[in-house]
Parts: sequence; C-alpha cells; structure tokens
Amino acid sequence: MAQYRYARNENGVLFNIETVTPDIRKTNNFYCIGCGCPMRAGLGKINEHYFAHNTPESQGACNPETYLHRLGKRLFINLYNKHKEEGSPFRIGIKRPSGCEKDICPYGFDDPCSGYIDDFLEILPRYNQCYEEEWDEGFKPDILLLDNSGERLYIEIAVTHPCSAEKLASNIPIIEFHVQTEDDLKVFNDESLTNADNELIDIHNISLPLVKHPPNCEDQIADAKNKFIKVHQKAVHSGSTLNIPYRIEYSCPHAQCPYLKEATCKKQAVQDWFNLAEKLPIVKDDSESFSPNVLLTNKAGAQLRVNFAFQFSNRFLFPDGIKTIQFLVDDILHDGQWRIRHYNTKKASNKMSCLSTEYMLCVLHKDGRLQIMNEDHLPQLHLAYTSIKSDLLDYVLIEPSSFFDKVNYHEDLEGRQLFKSLLYKALVAFFADRNLPIKNCFLCRNKTDNKFRKDNVGKPIYCFARRMQCNSTEAICCNRYDQDSMRLGTLLMWDFGRWHDAINEAYGVMRFTEQK
Repeated sequence: MAQYRYARNENGVLFNIETVTPDIRKTNNFYCIGCGCPMRAGLGKINEHYFAHNTPESQGACNPETYLHRLGKRLFINLYNKHKEEGSPFRIGIKRPSGCEKDICPYGFDDPCSGYIDDFLEILPRYNQCYEEEWDEGFKPDILLLDNSGERLYIEIAVTHPCSAEKLASNIPIIEFHVQTEDDLKVFNDESLTNADNELIDIHNISLPLVKHPPNCEDQIADAKNKFIKVHQKAVHSGSTLNIPYRIEYSCPHAQCPYLKEATCKKQAVQDWFNLAEKLPIVKDDSESFSPNVLLTNKAGAQLRVNFAFQFSNRFLFPDGIKTIQFLVDDILHDGQWRIRHYNTKKASNKMSCLSTEYMLCVLHKDGRLQIMNEDHLPQLHLAYTSIKSDLLDYVLIEPSSFFDKVNYHEDLEGRQLFKSLLYKALVAFFADRNLPIKNCFLCRNKTDNKFRKDNVGKPIYCFARRMQCNSTEAICCNRYDQDSMRLGTLLMWDFGRWHDAINEAYGVMRFTEQK
C-alpha cells in the first residue's frame, strides 16, 4: 500500500508524519490531502513512519498527482502565513542579470562582461493578499498574490502539467514550482526558496533590471601583474635573461636590390629579442595612468610599460607615447612561449632586413657535387656565390624560417641538423628530377636501402659494392657508381611533395642578381 508523509486532520491542519506522536495520533483523525479518504498513521518502532489509506479501495481511488498538487499549495500558503504573522520577510531566490559598469571593456573583451548574481524577489511584505484557486481575468492560478496597488503574482504548482502557453504569454509574473515526488516538497522551506540555483523553481514574466558592477576581472589582471613582476625581479637579481620577442619592419634604402633579381625583402618584418632584465631592471607602478600596469625603467631614464589584457583589441590606445608591450593574461611567461603586442614603437627605416635574416645557399657543382653552405646573411652568401658561380651548374637559395612553415617542420622539436639532412636529401631528388648531372650515393644502386630515420643523421652510407661506409658525395669519384632511375623514384616518394613545392618556389623567386 502506498505510503505518504503528509495528511490533514478533521480541522484541516496539516501534519508531517515526522511530527506525529502516539498522543497526537490518539486525539486526531487523519485524512488524505488528495482524495479526502481516512488515513492511519503508522508509528512502528522498526519501519519508517508513514501515513496510509485505511482501505485498498480508498488507496485505488486516490490520485498521487492531486495529492502532490494540493500539498504543494498548502505548504506554500502555510509558509506564507507564517511569515505574515511573524512580520518577517518572505523571499524567493532569483538570478538577476549583471554587467560591467564599463561600456567598453578596458581589458580587451569585445563586449563588457555579463552574467548573473544571486538576488531575491520579495513576496512579503509586498504581496500582502493571498488567494487559493481564485479566478483572475480568465485565468485560475493555483495561488494568486496581490499587493496594495493590485499588482499580481501567480504561484503555480506543476506536477505533470507545467504552465500553459496562454498563461506564459499573458505577461503576468509567475513563479512555478516543479513537484514530482514528495522529496521535491522540501522546496517549500526558507533555505530552499532563497537558493537562486534551485532547479525546482522557474521565474516567468518578471522583469529584472540589470545590476551594474565594477569590472570583476581586475583580480585576474592584478595576479598577472604580480606574476610578471616576480619573474622579472627574479631574472634581475639572478642575472638571468628575460627575453621578450619583438618585430621590426625594415625598409630597404636601395631602389634595386644589390643581391636578388626580385627583392623579396623591400619591406619585411623581422623578429628579434630584447632582454628586459638587463636593459630595464627597475620596476615602478603605473596604476595612475593605465591601471593596473607595470612601468620598467633604468638609471638612464628609458621606459617601457607592460600592460595586461584578456584579448588583443584595436581599441587599445596609449596616447602618452610611452613604449608599451601587452601580454595576454593566460600567456604570461608560459613555458617561455607567449604572444605580445607592441604599441608606440618606431618602425626601422633605411635598413636592409637581409642583414639580420639567415639564408642557406644550396649549390650543385659541375662535378655533380651537392653542397649546402652554412647559414649566413644574404650579402655574405652573394659574395660566396659570386666567387664560385663559374664552377656551378645550379643553386637554390632558401630562407629557413619561412621554409619551416611551408614544410611543417618544427625546429624547436627536431633540431637544425636533422633539417639540413632532410633538406639535402630533398635537394638530391630536386636536382636529379631536373635532369641535372648530379652524382650522389642516394642515387646509386649499390647504396643500402636504409630508410632515413632520425637516428641515422650524420651516419655514413653503406655501399654494397665497396663493402664500406661512404659519404653521400663520394659518388663523384667512385668507379663503382651506378645510377639507378629507381633510386630517384624512391626519393621522390619520400614525403617529397611539400618539400619539392617549397624548394621549387624558392628556386623560382630567390635568384641572385648578376650585377657587379
């Protein structure tokens, strides 16, 4: 037989089984809140206490939905009357929309921060009239609350049927309680009702003005500022480096490049590094002008402002002209990698970027020998090319940093030596594919068929014919050299598509001028 926690006596007084004692049971007759049939109070010493219908027939006639619905209304009204008699406030917890008082975010967000704060909706003393199941302009709310001006508030108890679409569209303020089990009836106590996160309560048609507040992200900005100062001062006191990347856009003073037929560096942004700990060791607070920032300086009076933001934005302006770098809060000195934006910095002019950019010159000599010359700046490589060009069949000039991106190579993970080895092998295939008479062990049928792996870097090639290890360029003087077209096909199949495209692009663009 179904068991219930609540019943009423003959006078309509509501009882919770937990408050019923044997003496109360003797002096009261109990009835079902749903169907009105007599009920008995089970107060055994072993089993949990309960109310139950006296007969199976009355139990079968009772609708649990009606029981919960009527009980929910009765519990709310009882709590309402209790607060009214005590003269104490009766409140419902709500989520009130909130937003930053700054119309334009000072820390880079596209829109000011918005969210919700916990607040309360006042029931008493404002709504001092309460009616159960009273008609109101075509609607019959479960509970109708009115204030002195006639403003209405509906209280609805939803068991299986939530508020109708017509009620929701009426624009009448509604508080809806969702009750599906007796456990859900615990919502009708002050602690649950004032909990703005209570999932059993829905608020409809109640306009809640936006609450504006000071920026609530300033603690994160301040933490970022303190973290930066700590790292900066540690580097200063320990004598270690704190290198910050910056980019300079160079503008070449030459109308025609003295080194390349088609200048690719007329205007070019080049990355460099600046040691903050060494150059600007003194920290000053800069909160008065742009809060909260750090001002770095030195004894000579040089200044650099450090600003912190959540997002980079074109709205950032620093009109006082002080050089400024801006960190993203989540990137501050994170594992040595971070993104930075610079403000109030002068772009270099009349300076050749090729003087600070490394290039690699890959040459094919007339004797079939392939050589990758050490990285150097363009003027030095042009001078080297001029001195040996009479002995060359062809060449490829590349700029490694851009080449890495094109072939998806990560120098910080793999290393420069492996890159040069991979590039060398790709160049062998490139020149051979252009039908140039390159002589290289990679193209010889006597070379062992070792697949190129990282642990093979720098190791000699083993030759079956000579029964010894050789360097790849020994083919130019080898009497056993036997070129095999199949070897070229193997090289071309070696993940060569991306490398071939990158080499071919460099070959078509980066050509030395023949001017003297």
